[in-house]
Amino acid sequence: MSPVAARTGPGVGEYGVPYVTGPLWRQYASMWGRVLRHAVPE
Repeated sequence: MSPVAARTGPGVGEYGVPYVTGPLWRQYASMWGRVLRHAVPE
């Protein structure tokens, strides 16, 4: 884990912001999941 990720991960947890670690494809899939979830009306 990079030094920036080590500092960012715990900080976003306290605000409830999702923070995806791992390969780029997992981050990309997570982003599209959030886009689709927020694009559909409740």
